[in-house]
Order: sequence, then C-alpha cells, then structure tokens
Amino acid sequence: MIRTPLRPLARILEARQKGENPDAIERENKRIRHEQMRDASRQRAEGRLLVLGVFFFCAFTVVGARMGVMATTDPTEPRAAAPGSVISATRADIVDRNGNLLATNFETHALYAQPHHMIDPQGAVKKLMAVFPDLNEERLLRDFTGKRKFLWIKKKISPEQMQAVHDIGEPGLLFAPRDMRLYPNGSLAAHIMGGASYGREGVHAAEVIGVAGAEKYFDDYLRDPANGNKPLELSIDMTVQAASERILYGGMKLMNAKGATSVLMDVHTGEVISAQEAYRLGALEAVVPRDQLRPAAMELAAKIAEKSPRAVRLAKEWLNAPAGVRKPFCVEPGLAALAGRTGLCESTYPSLYSRHYFGRLSPGGVPSLVPNEQSGE
Repeated sequence: MIRTPLRPLARILEARQKGENPDAIERENKRIRHEQMRDASRQRAEGRLLVLGVFFFCAFTVVGARMGVMATTDPTEPRAAAPGSVISATRADIVDRNGNLLATNFETHALYAQPHHMIDPQGAVKKLMAVFPDLNEERLLRDFTGKRKFLWIKKKISPEQMQAVHDIGEPGLLFAPRDMRLYPNGSLAAHIMGGASYGREGVHAAEVIGVAGAEKYFDDYLRDPANGNKPLELSIDMTVQAASERILYGGMKLMNAKGATSVLMDVHTGEVISAQEAYRLGALEAVVPRDQLRPAAMELAAKIAEKSPRAVRLAKEWLNAPAGVRKPFCVEPGLAALAGRTGLCESTYPSLYSRHYFGRLSPGGVPSLVPNEQSGE
C-alpha cells in the first residue's frame, strides 16, 4: 500500500503562490485516508459476516435434515456406547424339515470379579468355594488380594448358583448376561449339528460362533442380523434320525462293531426321506404325533409281551441273522410269534440258505417280521 503524504511539498508551494491556506490540503488528505481505512474495515467485516452466515446455513441445513430422517424412521431403544455393546450375540435357531427344533439359544449368565471393589476378599473366597467347589481356593485368594482389577470366575452359571452368589452380597462380584447354545434333543444328530462356542466376550455380551458341523458351515447365516432370526431349516427328519440312530446302536451292540451308518433316501430322486414318506413307502409301521409316541410304543410293547418270550427271542435272532448262514432254528416258534401262539422248540439244525425276512420299524423301535413274498415261504 502506497501512503500519500499529508502535506505534499508541490501542492504546499503551489497553494502559497496562490495565497491559499496549506493546512486545508492536510485536512483534505486526512479525510481521504480515513475514508479509505473505513471502507477497508467495512469490506473485512462484510466478508466475515458472509462466512458466518454460510456456516450457520450449513449447520441448520444438517440439523433439519437429521430431524427429518429421525421423524421418518421407527423409534429404537437407545444403547449406551459401552465396549461390550458392539458384540452381537444373536444367533438363529436350527430346525428340521418339519419345523422341529434342533438348536436354539438359552439365556444364562457368567460370573466375573472386580477385586478393587470388594469389601472382604477373604470372606468372598470362602463363600464362593461353597458354591463352586471346583475352584482353586489359593489361586482365587491370590487374584482377589493382588493387583488384578478384573477376572472371570465362571463363564456359565445356573440360576441357582447365580442366586447363591447374589446372596453373598459382595459388590465386587458381578454377572455378565450371555446366550448359550442349547440342543433340546441331546446328542440326536450331533454329527450333523456340530457344536458352538464363545468368540469375543465382554461383560455385556458374548458372541456364539459355530466350531463344527452345520453350526460352523452356516455360521454366517446364523449370525446375520439381516435374516431377522429366521430359523435355518435342514433337510433331515428328526423322527427318522432318531429311529436310525436307535437301530444302528442296536446293530453295533449285536455285531460288536466299532461304528455304523445309514442313509434313508428316495432311490428315484436321491432325496432324504421324511417319516411321512417312509411310512407311505412301507418302511415304517406307523407314524404318530410326538406327544402320542410313548403311549403307542407301550401299546405295541404290551402286545409283544403277551407272546411267548422264547418265540419272540428266536424270531428276533432269525431276523438279525445274515442270510445263508447255518444256525439252529425252529420253525414252529417263529410261526407262533407271527400267529400269536406259543410253542416249544426242539434242537434241530436244518440247512436254510434261502430264507430272507425284512423288518419294519414300529414306533417303539421293535421290528415286526414280514415274510418275503418273493421267496414263497
């Protein structure tokens, strides 16, 4: 910026030659300089106000857009921004082809301690040993009286154990909610289902991940919240699976085998056959609702119990015997078992190479003999 002198010498000399007052020139230059400074200050202030106005416009636009989005979305429960809240513990159920439950989640709790919040660590150890005798008392006392500020005590506890720990009244003993995987049918189809365990764990939640079988293969689907906890439907039939395992176990015991396997499939399509389809094809004696299974089995067992024990035993031995094997066999008791009569057996050893019998599974798991019509016997 070039500053103009308030009293320029040329103008002063010219004003004196004309008889004018030189001070008027100085006052005029001061007025012009002040006006220039005022204009610069005004422009600077106007620029600042413009920037501030743009900032407030953008801020109110963002706030208004956010309020509009919140007004158009469904209300949700607010959650605290805790480290454990990011762990997703959701896992869908698994059902068979008929909708029968194979795997689900069960809400339980874990037990952890914050020793720096404890009032009586020694007393807490003694009371915990009464609830959990399998704990190491010396190690637990060392952890409670040491420098540790957090430690897990039990990853899964029962409601009774939880109440017993609550009755201790120690503020440093806390509970962590979590889900555990539950299989209502026990070990049924365990080789298909596989298993699940805990992944990331926190005091607010613990994720359940698959480690084997269908639980591991479909782990992404089961843990995906986008599925809305829709159950995973497998192609197996729980009724057929239970009957197959029961009969295979009996065959293993009878043959002293190390293992056994079976696949019940439709020979035309290769599809795994359900209980209803097996009944239609004649592979099952009857199909009854689950709540009527035990009464139906007991009724059939009562009918079998009315027969001659020796005849029933011999009939079962002949049914389980391989074809073409020479062994003691009595014809009359077998026929008596089929006809419902009693009889005695004499020690005879006929050569029987062409007799073949097929068994049908009853609801109680007891096979009834059906002669092979092709053999004519």
